Amino acid sequence: TFTNLSPGDYNLLVTGSNNDGVWNDLGKSLFIEVTPPWWRTNIAYAIYIVSFLTLLYGVRRFEINRREQKVKLRENELRLKATEAEKRAIQIENDRKTKELEEARQLQLSMLPKVLPELPNLKVAAYMRTATEVGGDYYDFIVQENGILNIGFGDATGHGLQVGTMVTLMKGFFTSDAAKLELKEFMNHCTSMIKEIKLGRILMSFSLARINDRKLSITSAGMPPAYYYNSITVETEEILIQR
Repeated sequence: TFTNLSPGDYNLLVTGSNNDGVWNDLGKSLFIEVTPPWWRTNIAYAIYIVSFLTLLYGVRRFEINRREQKVKLRENELRLKATEAEKRAIQIENDRKTKELEEARQLQLSMLPKVLPELPNLKVAAYMRTATEVGGDYYDFIVQENGILNIGFGDATGHGLQVGTMVTLMKGFFTSDAAKLELKEFMNHCTSMIKEIKLGRILMSFSLARINDRKLSITSAGMPPAYYYNSITVETEEILIQR
């Protein structure tokens, strides 16, 4: 019995003798091949190598993916921080603009008359509601010492701070010149002054009405028509302004 033989090729040589002590020197030989166990075969070694290389590749890929994920997470964090910073900046800018628009709105409202004129033969009513924070709507009154009532109302183009500038400018014209000049002369004066200031595309439609006792005079530039309602005949008439 032979045990623990290493894998390989073996030649077992046997000689023997008879009862007379005569030996057979030639003997007999037996060729034996001892095969290795399956885990020590070439195929097994090839599998070991492939598995080892696959393991190394998997570990390498895992490490690369882990690093890529860390980079992506870092990029996402930076992108999120940048987005939050941008949102904060936008919010700050919006708050600033909202504050400025509210201040401009309050300025615009402050330019409107606080008290309506009271005259013995007239009843005056006025109402305005702007569509945005700062609109171009404007109306005003001037009562002269002789009781003549001057009414100005208009609408500047667009909305926002630039429109508030035009309304402020027009209020200055109306306050200083409306009672001094004739209607047509006042409109020509405002037009020439606005052209000299060169406000670009910022314009204003405007109407100027003057009530002297029971006589109404009105002129307009770019405004919708005015209407006269007769309560006796219950009829409404459009006031056509001659060019």
